[in-house]
Amino acid sequence: MTTGSSRDRKGPMRPGARCWRVVAAVMLAAALSHATKQVTITVQDLPQQTFKGFGSNSHADPEEMPEHVKEKLVTVLWIDLDFTAMRFARVYHKWSIPYILADFEENIKLKQRLYAEHGKDSLILLFNPTGTTDNTEQWTEDIVNIIDSLNAHGIRCDYTGVGNEPNQHEHEWAAPIRPQDFPAIINGVRQKLDARGFSDIKIIAPEASNVDDYYWQSIEAIVSDEECVNNLDGFAFHSYNMSMIQPTWEWLREYGKELWQTESSHFTIDEHFNDSMVAAEMSAMFLADMNFGCERWLYWIDAGP
Repeated sequence: MTTGSSRDRKGPMRPGARCWRVVAAVMLAAALSHATKQVTITVQDLPQQTFKGFGSNSHADPEEMPEHVKEKLVTVLWIDLDFTAMRFARVYHKWSIPYILADFEENIKLKQRLYAEHGKDSLILLFNPTGTTDNTEQWTEDIVNIIDSLNAHGIRCDYTGVGNEPNQHEHEWAAPIRPQDFPAIINGVRQKLDARGFSDIKIIAPEASNVDDYYWQSIEAIVSDEECVNNLDGFAFHSYNMSMIQPTWEWLREYGKELWQTESSHFTIDEHFNDSMVAAEMSAMFLADMNFGCERWLYWIDAGP
């Protein structure tokens, strides 16, 4: 995990040796798909980001699954694949800490225990708030209240978003936010976190479902507010219909922030073992994001009911 204040301006991006190992693995998976033509990929000698790792969103703990199966699943998905970051959230319309703990406390603590047993760095926890955002002041208070309550139960967040897929209009799994409201929300969350002694918890945004016009408008609003720029530690996006694109990346990199892709998956519901077409589809998304500065890349869901 990176140390120091990420609100300080960072220098130019450094070459990341680890990124090449990951890209090579993804390219191999794509090569094993249904491609029938030989493809040549030319990598230009340009400044590259340091790839900091994969991760995943995590679903509520499936109660019906035996404990030894849960442990094996976490070991295969998180330890063996060397995932580094977990984004957790579900339907938080109740804003009840017992409700959230019932879903995630066992899940998170199992992962933390296995990370310690395998000598891995601490699991990075990213809180993903969803719900009704009509009252900006109340929304920022709700986010920090949950983070504070989780901390009291031994779950310390490292990062928080300010609203899942704010370009959507579903209050149960998204957090609708107008682009112009991001500065007030980001500044409000930062102030409340600092007031409660959580100055080390970092903020990423806007986490829209695509890098589209809404995303561009949200970035415009964020960077127009100097306080907001200073309070934001990283830009974040989802990679579905539109992955990161060059004009947006060239704009974002001016601010020296972290760049997270916090949710992506293929577009079909049915999944099959050895599905090479899905592997190729995901490889294309991943490589598109890697081309444009992504430092952490999270899949939509690890496992769940």
